[in-house]
Amino acid sequence: MNTIQVDDKTFQLYLSAKEITQRVSEMAQELNQELADTNNLLFVGMLSGSFVFVADFVRAYGKPAEVQFVKCSSYQGTQSTGCLKEELSLGVEVKYRTVVILEDIIETGLTMQQFVERIKKGQPASVKVVSLFYKPQLNKSTVVPDKVGFSIPNDFIVGYGLDYNQQGRNLPDVYSVI
Repeated sequence: MNTIQVDDKTFQLYLSAKEITQRVSEMAQELNQELADTNNLLFVGMLSGSFVFVADFVRAYGKPAEVQFVKCSSYQGTQSTGCLKEELSLGVEVKYRTVVILEDIIETGLTMQQFVERIKKGQPASVKVVSLFYKPQLNKSTVVPDKVGFSIPNDFIVGYGLDYNQQGRNLPDVYSVI
């Protein structure tokens, strides 16, 4: 068993970089086919954890598209405040555009729900949500991702952009806490 130490916790290998790369490529190609006739596509990456996923996804997508990043939160500590705070706002117009939101992980979905509602106020042609990881049993929102890389149980994971105490984002594989 491949284990690592991140800060004060021990993690075991959950998904290899090869498995992740393969699934990201598959999702990007599926979306490419679904949006074959779409012009003026806008990818929106949700920081901080999605930066690795976004880079790999847009490269695998293979067609010209604009990429922007936002940083949103609705949590203070471990509790949702119920209020979306944009720490880094989307600085472009979404009207009549196809917007694809790329997220590293969706757990309760509450932050994503509020962000999607905000995006829809800008009158995009459509909005799609693509999440590399999804914990369906924790979802408390109306948002169900249009594409999911991996549905996972309620395990705490680190790597491939996901962190534990701001550590481990640089790991190419994904590990779950032991």
